[in-house]
This record gives sequence, C-alpha cells and structure tokens, in this order.
Amino acid sequence: MWYYCPVSIQKLPQFLSLFSILTTAGAILGLLLTAWRASERKIFYLDAGIGLSLGALLGARGGFVLRNWAYFTANAPEIPQIWLGGLSWPGALLGGLLALGLISLVTKHHPGKLADALLPLLGTLAFSAWLACWGEGCAYGPPAEGWWTIPVRDQFGAVGDRWPLQPVAAVLSAGLILGVELLRDRNQSPSPGQAAILSVGGISLINLVVSLLRVDPAPYLWRLRWESWFTLIFTIAAAVAFFALGEEAEEPEEPKEPSSGE
Repeated sequence: MWYYCPVSIQKLPQFLSLFSILTTAGAILGLLLTAWRASERKIFYLDAGIGLSLGALLGARGGFVLRNWAYFTANAPEIPQIWLGGLSWPGALLGGLLALGLISLVTKHHPGKLADALLPLLGTLAFSAWLACWGEGCAYGPPAEGWWTIPVRDQFGAVGDRWPLQPVAAVLSAGLILGVELLRDRNQSPSPGQAAILSVGGISLINLVVSLLRVDPAPYLWRLRWESWFTLIFTIAAAVAFFALGEEAEEPEEPKEPSSGE
C-alpha cells in the first residue's frame, strides 16, 4: 500500500497547494531569520540555508520513495511529483545533514558553527511542516471528545474532533529552537555544534512522542511505526553527541613546557 501525506489541490495550480504554501513560507522565513541573526557573511548563510533546504527536500522525498518502493517501481513518473504528497521527515533530516556536510566541506566552514547558525531555519521548517500536516490531513491523532480537541481532516477527507497532535508539535518545535537560541545568546553552549545537536535531539524526541500517538496508516516494524524507530535512533545519537561535545569542551588544556631558552 502507498502510505502518503495527501495534498489537497482542488482547482488551484498544483504548486499552490496548502502544503506547498506553508512549507515554502516556513523556509523563506527561516532563511530571513538566519540572515538576520548572522553578524557577518549574511549572504553566505543565506546561500547555505538554501542548499540545506534543497538537501532536506530531496532527502524527504527520497526517504518516502524508498519506504514505498513497491508502489513507485510501478509508478515511476510520480517520483518527482512532490505535490501529490509524500515526504519523510527522517529522510529530510538525513538529507539536511548530508547537505550540511557537503557545504562545510566545499566552503571549509566549521560544520558545528554552520549548523548553529542555521537553527532558525530548522525551527521554522518544523513549525510550518506540522501546520501543513494539520491542514492537509496527515500525522493526525485518535478521535477524542473534550474542550481541548480540534477539528482535523483525515486522509479520506472526513473531519472530526481529534487530539491536537499537529499544532502541539508545531508549537513545541518552535519553542524548543527559540529556547536553544536564547541559551546560545547567553553563551551556554561552549562547543560549536552543541546547540544544533541539542535542537535536533529535541525535535527527534518530539517526533518520537507524536509518532507513538499517531493513528494515520503507516508501515509498522515490531509494533512500532517505522519512523518511530528512526526518531529513537536520532534521539539517542544526539544525546550521545551532545554529552561527548560537552566533555570535550570541559577538558583542561595541557600546560605548555617551557622552551630551553627560558
């Protein structure tokens, strides 16, 4: 079965779907915030953000295609048609990391410093993607009753009161990045890249919790959604990398031996 995140096109041009509009707006806002936050070389960080966004988009689509390879082998022309729906957030993360590494390698820019500078883009993309899922009927929670529920459309077009997974995940993702940015302004991140690792780990943890509550159709592996396993791996890896960088920053420098002339 082809598991997908549907995009409602109706009579609008395909590139004007709600999902495309929201995610594009999130990317543009993130790029502007990244350039604004940069104290120097604003054009460089703007270009780096564009490259990172493209890498994330290709990774998101590639991950979705691989997950549903049986379907796309019979419908190969649909592979580049992203507007039909079908993006994988673990693929987006992997694609973004690969793009970050490539940009760092080509420009000789420290990957940790580059990742920290692009944090606003991560926040706005996560925020807009969750809102887009809410609007388009993907990544939804179970039906519920109460004042705290919200109307959500499922992938079949039916609207009903459900757990507010998408808007809560959007707010938590944006709040996490904002909090990390405030800590970074207070010099609470001693090692380059530690703020970015903390952000990726936090985003992964949010997605892990949400994935355990989602009820939209998806492939399962050992009673867990496949993305739950990926988010669990990302969260653990980010935690290990964060504490490893922290210990490295706390190691005292070895005293230099006096020269023979002293």
